[in-house]
Amino acid sequence: MDGIFSSTYSGRKFVLFFALLFALPASASDSGFTFVDFIFAFVLGISLPVVVFAVLIKPMFSVKLKYALLLSGSALAMLNALSQSSPYQQSLMLSCAAIFLLVVYMWPFNILNKKEGMVLNGLTYLTGFITGFYVFALWLFPDMSAGLTWIAFASVPLLLGAYRMISFSANSEHHFARYISQWAGALIFAVATYFYLTNAITDTALVVYTVTSYLVALVNGSWMMVLKLLTYVSEKAGRDEQDYESLFVYSHDPATNLPTEQHAVHKIESQLQKSPDNRFAVLVFKPVNFSQVNNILGHKNSDILLLQFAYRLQLALAEEESLLNFEGSASPVRVARAHGLQFIVALNLTSTNHPADIMIRDMAKKIAGAVPDAMSFKNFSLNFKLSFGSAIIGDFNTSPADAIAKAEDALRVAQQQEQLIHHYDAADAFYTDTQLAQMEQLQEDIAQDNLQWRVLPQVSLTEDTLCGFELKVQWVTNTGVVLPLNEFVKIAEHSGDVYAVTKLAITHAIALIKELNELNSHLPVAINLSSTDLLEADLIDFIEMQLALHDIPAERLKIELNEQVVIDACERSKFIVDQLKAIGVVISIDYFSGSYESLRYIRRTAVDEIKIDCGHLSEQDDNGADRAILLTFIQLAQSMNIPVIGINVDSQEVVRIFRGSGGNWTQGHAAQKPLEITEFTPWLSAYFERHPYALH
Repeated sequence: MDGIFSSTYSGRKFVLFFALLFALPASASDSGFTFVDFIFAFVLGISLPVVVFAVLIKPMFSVKLKYALLLSGSALAMLNALSQSSPYQQSLMLSCAAIFLLVVYMWPFNILNKKEGMVLNGLTYLTGFITGFYVFALWLFPDMSAGLTWIAFASVPLLLGAYRMISFSANSEHHFARYISQWAGALIFAVATYFYLTNAITDTALVVYTVTSYLVALVNGSWMMVLKLLTYVSEKAGRDEQDYESLFVYSHDPATNLPTEQHAVHKIESQLQKSPDNRFAVLVFKPVNFSQVNNILGHKNSDILLLQFAYRLQLALAEEESLLNFEGSASPVRVARAHGLQFIVALNLTSTNHPADIMIRDMAKKIAGAVPDAMSFKNFSLNFKLSFGSAIIGDFNTSPADAIAKAEDALRVAQQQEQLIHHYDAADAFYTDTQLAQMEQLQEDIAQDNLQWRVLPQVSLTEDTLCGFELKVQWVTNTGVVLPLNEFVKIAEHSGDVYAVTKLAITHAIALIKELNELNSHLPVAINLSSTDLLEADLIDFIEMQLALHDIPAERLKIELNEQVVIDACERSKFIVDQLKAIGVVISIDYFSGSYESLRYIRRTAVDEIKIDCGHLSEQDDNGADRAILLTFIQLAQSMNIPVIGINVDSQEVVRIFRGSGGNWTQGHAAQKPLEITEFTPWLSAYFERHPYALH
């Protein structure tokens, strides 16, 4: 069986491999190498790229590197064994052939079928055990019949391979052709080895059949690794695209597609971290006359016009290199969207020799000039008027977020004084250290929902019935002081948290309505909008979303608007009321005074209820002026079919005056003291037990 193999083979095969890689082409007849030398170098040469490829992709996903190594190693060892003349030559060759056949059997199935059934997994372990037993027998009983034992061994992985191939064909039809080719290659190799052992073919033919089977197995294994790599790349591209879309949605305003304030702060902080010497001024601005767009076009159409405004603005400022680019893309985005109608730009003052206030004012003029004279939408035209507030990052130890907040304070001053721009300075520090500490505490308490909520029942004076409840917030500071509601609202406005407080109130009101449902009561729950900052369409969207989410009829939620808020923002409040009425929410005017402005507003707006402050009423009123005014209010409301609720009815004296003026529904300590949230359900259950006819 030695044939064409020589004893000088082992030392020259590595030289041949590198010669094939780096030498110029030469004929085999001139090289002095035998046929097996070239076959060895060929196998080694094509196996190395496969192994390197498997090593490179292994960190990306699970790759069975051992199969590629075992396949190439067993083939090379078998070729080496064929070239040796020793008593152990046949045992070594057959051991390598057995391992080679095992790998050809296992590789494709273990790549494509990571999760197999218990039966198929058992077959894998059984085949490995049989192979080990066969190799052990080769060395323990070297004189046994090589041909018969080989056929007995080889039939096991071939038959099991056929069974596994048929099992997988139902789930992997597009790989079935490769299963067939690899199984056929294994069959050819097994038969050729048998014929070689019985001297029916030469060792040259065995080498050819071995290399053929090896190539089929290597190509299939490599192709399967490539398929896994392509799948991994495709899935990763999909994840990256999804991550980018998610990041874009999170970091960009949906109405204008501009970066959000948080994204802008992050970009500014990144620039400051790169170089502490970088110096920026933050300009916050808004179109101060945009509210009339909401009144005329409505929320949806006004968003379209706002998008047009943002697009024009971004387009005009794209080449303004003194403004920070908030995006990493090739197309610079130098404007970010803050809350409400406010926008942000960051002016780089690092390399300028001009005074900062001049640079800031010039930039404000450029931005104001970049806005078109008139923007139109559906035959509606508007000349945008901008106001600016500015603050320099680093002044007064301000961070980027603090600078934006100070610029917003300066913007409010600019609006009040009807200026183009106002720059923040020490004189604008409106708040004492105590107030600032209270704002910080309020933000923490809102985040942790540590506000106290109290329920005020609205009770009839003539019958023991209820017409609804009002949910009021109460805040206790760190010093244990219960802050009056008007001071609490101011702090929430100054800290920018009044919207967050109102969202909490809506959430708790919905929860209260659900508790009423469990008691088979359909009474409404009221919350108060006591700040003009809340008169935004976003709040309507939140209310509508919460009602739909919890399947609560809109008429179960009552929105109370303070009369002063209504008067201060008449057009805006009318728009909000119209939107709330459109979705079915009940509207109440709180602290109704009967002034000309409030009467005019009620005439123009479909108000469902008015609430009159009775806290100042007294039987000691000598001329009865307060009682006469109250009587007039109640009669006026009755003539307009508008229910009246007396609030702050805290004594029996006030109850008598209110009842004597024709009033019926009251809210105050005289009827029932405010209830803590935890007291509400037990109190109401007990009330309905005492007054079952009050249940409605």
